[in-house]
Amino acid sequence: MEGAKVLIIQKSLPHYRLTFFEGLRRFLLTKGVELSLAYGNGNKEDQKKQDLVKLDWAIPYENEVFSVAGKELYWQPLLHLVADFDLVVVEQANKLLLNYMLMVRKKKNGFKLAFWGHGIAENIGVSKTSKLWKQRLFHQADWWFAYTRGVADLLSRFGIDSSIITVVQNAIDTKKLQADFEAGSQEELDLIKETYNIKGNCLGIYCGGIYEEKRSAFLLDAVIAVREQIADFEFIVVGAGCEDFYWKNAALAYPFIHYLGPQFGAQKAALLKLSDVFLCPGLVGLAVLDAFVTQCPLITTDYRYHSPEVDYLEHGYNGLITDNTLDDYVQEVVALLEDEQRLNEMKTACAISAAKYSIEHMVDNFGKGILSALQPTLNTVS
Repeated sequence: MEGAKVLIIQKSLPHYRLTFFEGLRRFLLTKGVELSLAYGNGNKEDQKKQDLVKLDWAIPYENEVFSVAGKELYWQPLLHLVADFDLVVVEQANKLLLNYMLMVRKKKNGFKLAFWGHGIAENIGVSKTSKLWKQRLFHQADWWFAYTRGVADLLSRFGIDSSIITVVQNAIDTKKLQADFEAGSQEELDLIKETYNIKGNCLGIYCGGIYEEKRSAFLLDAVIAVREQIADFEFIVVGAGCEDFYWKNAALAYPFIHYLGPQFGAQKAALLKLSDVFLCPGLVGLAVLDAFVTQCPLITTDYRYHSPEVDYLEHGYNGLITDNTLDDYVQEVVALLEDEQRLNEMKTACAISAAKYSIEHMVDNFGKGILSALQPTLNTVS
């Protein structure tokens, strides 16, 4: 295995992945394994986010992105590279045409193929046909890097041998947020309350992108209902997106709602530290790590379109997952806010979970999975 070469292919390289790839490269070098990363320029939507970065030791390339029957497809011009590697790791996505070529050529070129993905993602607008096609391709990989334990369990139910599945525990680097959270003083928190005219001592927050899957209309109704039961309750909204008009208008209509737009660094950490609960009845993804680090228990619903990272949320321990009804959601939020002991216990559990789901653990999990995938095996897909 020493001297083995591994290639990871990504259609883009967002800033939040830098720490992971740097850490993974260092981990593998200590084992005598060389990691290469090929990254594309994404699509127009990726580029609009303005968070794509470069990496001096990696291989940049240009995606060819086009539409067929209303479906976006990618061509990644990297076939000339793959024969030089022992293991090629690709994103598990129907729209990546190179993946199909690699499935066909891996035996001839002598490399193993690994998928890194969600299994079957539940997203608004994803057709049943797309999900079935994704399912049919499950067995075309020699190894799987599953985002979470829930994804691994799903793969096992579809007949993927658990011995070729690595649970990655997908994460981002939260060290800066942790440091900002710990550094925030009571004087700074008081100044924030004064600056934004926050008078209540019972605070909820939403922090993240504001778009359809986040369910702003549901959340706004919930916040108003909570306020009707807890007179001291106020709500902070941090973020932006195509549906942020809900909160711009709500902040004008309700003095207890404070829409602050995007916030970053120490300011974001302080706002989360100031808050008692993180309310997100819609899609939960990596924002759950922000909630853990800042000890602000996240409350969501059993919404069908969550990202895999919702697996990290343990109902009644480090957060809540309520029934997907407004009445149940409001009832659970109010009950937690009125139970100081339970809320403090949940905050402590958040801190424990923050240590468990870290970028360091993700690097370790992924690195060990690569080492296992490189071992000779009898169950390699032909």
